[in-house]
Amino acid sequence: MMGPLDRFNLAAAVVAGLAIGCCMVGAYGVFFALPAAREDGRKVESLANAERLIEATQAAEADRAARQTKINAIEADYARRTAEQEARLVSLEQALQEKPDEAPPAGGAACRVFVPRRVSNELDRIGRTSAAPSAPRPAQPDAAVPARR
Repeated sequence: MMGPLDRFNLAAAVVAGLAIGCCMVGAYGVFFALPAAREDGRKVESLANAERLIEATQAAEADRAARQTKINAIEADYARRTAEQEARLVSLEQALQEKPDEAPPAGGAACRVFVPRRVSNELDRIGRTSAAPSAPRPAQPDAAVPARR
């Protein structure tokens, strides 16, 4: 038979065993399982951050490409408008040079217009430069402004 002291010793041994077991499980978690879990978490977060960085880089590149496409379209439109204006100026200059110089009529007004109204109106509309056509042109003020439609 077991006496009361033996029961107490047995209960104390069981409680001490449980306490030692809990301490061992806690120590295992702190020293072995927790650092491994932290390292796994770091790896997972690092991969997720790398994926987000790749997505952000791709989105920025797509945005840059779209903006560059718009810039190229504006530049092409500007070059087209500049070439059209150059062609108009050249044709008007040729028209002015082809027009024969006539002497003013004897009984007419003191000042006669030698430029036909059509040519004069066209020159007023597009502007006439005082420099020679072969001289380089300064930067145009409407370079970045899209054409009105």
